[in-house]
Amino acid sequence: MPQRDVRHKMMKISLGLLASILCSLSVPINAESTPPGDSKAPPLLDCEVTSQRDLGAWDDAFVCEDKDMLVLRRGDTLYTLLMGEGAQPKKIVTLDALSHTRIIACIPLGERVWLLLNSTETDAFAVEVNSAKVADFKIPNLTIPGSLAPRISSYVTVPHADAVILMIEGGDRETWPRDGNRPVYFWMSLTTGNVVRFPIGWDLNYFSMDQGVAVFRRTKEEAFRRQAISMQTGASLDSIPFGKANGYVPFNWTDTHAVKPIYMNRPKMGDQVFFRGLSVKGRAFLIDLDLDETFYLSQAMETDGFVGFRLRREGGSGGEPSPLWIVKAENPTSPESVPISVTNFALLKAGNSVICTTGHGVKKASSEAFFRASHDKSMWNVLDGVARLPELERDLAEKDYVQDQMTTRLIAGFGNQNPIVLCLYEHFRGDMRSYGFPNEEKIRGDMRSLVFPNEEKTVKIELWRRAVVVTSEGKRRMTGLFREGRVPDILWVHNSGILITGYTEGGKTGLTTYTLDLPHTAK
Repeated sequence: MPQRDVRHKMMKISLGLLASILCSLSVPINAESTPPGDSKAPPLLDCEVTSQRDLGAWDDAFVCEDKDMLVLRRGDTLYTLLMGEGAQPKKIVTLDALSHTRIIACIPLGERVWLLLNSTETDAFAVEVNSAKVADFKIPNLTIPGSLAPRISSYVTVPHADAVILMIEGGDRETWPRDGNRPVYFWMSLTTGNVVRFPIGWDLNYFSMDQGVAVFRRTKEEAFRRQAISMQTGASLDSIPFGKANGYVPFNWTDTHAVKPIYMNRPKMGDQVFFRGLSVKGRAFLIDLDLDETFYLSQAMETDGFVGFRLRREGGSGGEPSPLWIVKAENPTSPESVPISVTNFALLKAGNSVICTTGHGVKKASSEAFFRASHDKSMWNVLDGVARLPELERDLAEKDYVQDQMTTRLIAGFGNQNPIVLCLYEHFRGDMRSYGFPNEEKIRGDMRSLVFPNEEKTVKIELWRRAVVVTSEGKRRMTGLFREGRVPDILWVHNSGILITGYTEGGKTGLTTYTLDLPHTAK
């Protein structure tokens, strides 16, 4: 093998090792291994790819999670791609302003579908894909694009009020209207596209429990008074119709998810917050977990009348293990605790779920996925019966220089059919002593077995991947995809079994769709 190829391969190996090391550092020291599932997994069947299509290169691609479609852009034209086998991209809107944009959100409301877009050349704006109506978010006296075009950095969608609030920042520094590039806020009607710009200097603070009212902090000149805004109209209210002691939804610019936390302040405890429940589609789920300390919402989702959520301790990260709670919308006061520590989960139909836990393997650094049935609380390991990498000798696996870790990624399906989850596993094994820059002459065989001077035992560098689809009914199918090569930059799965992958290079994204042969699931 030419020396150039050897160096290239060694660089790829080193990068893989580095990524695995960084992942292992994020695992809490006290993470405990979850015992194997208490039920036998159903038969694992092959999942055939019945068709594959190359969709070509695109300037932008975005999945509309609440719809059965993608939105694509090529130049100044938007297209939709419905999730049906053989469907072709359909041209919907052509506007000059689209040429330099990125889609950051797709917000459906009935027959309307709004896209929020950032541009490198103009103000941020929204476009309704069926009517081509445009809503601009203009900031007075701002030079466009100037040193930098303004961008939508966060948004809060309130579908039951037919509205969205947007936070815009990052524009031209010399002409930006606020010190420190602090944001400017807008309200937009999802029904009419009408826009209200709030006064410069106002900052979004929190919402009522049902998110029907937004509360802003006003400017210094207004003595920092708070102002309530109706989410239905964007108009000011005479007073704030609730108190923070009863419960409120905080504004968090990093959180654009549909399910929001409800916190409360307790008497004589100042601004310390306590978890009170969840705000879901205009309904406040008040949940009493009898918590005497501050916990923040780490992850939440709603599916088929069930809501799942995890909390994190104050100062903790969202990826650390924590208990999972599941509540029924019809009886939110009786949450069910899943008695294990979870790092990720996906909620399926009828309260079933796929949960991811860490703390596995000799070094307690690997993760596994389990299917959990809601009706009888049984669990089984998604990889039950799957041949894996052979186990290392324990004395070798425990060595500090040996990296032996499996990571599990859950990719939840989108669309209006019964939910599915794609579980993507990657097990990396290698000898960290490869960072000692071994002489290329010491590389033998297939270039993966590294021999080091004065060492009797070495670990072959291996990368093992598997992809398993799990359905809402608890059936599992193994695909042959992603076992070799680079994992796609884009990986979306529609609940019908259409898989979309994409690789980005030179500003273009090449898309491919695969139709997976899955058991039929009714809507």
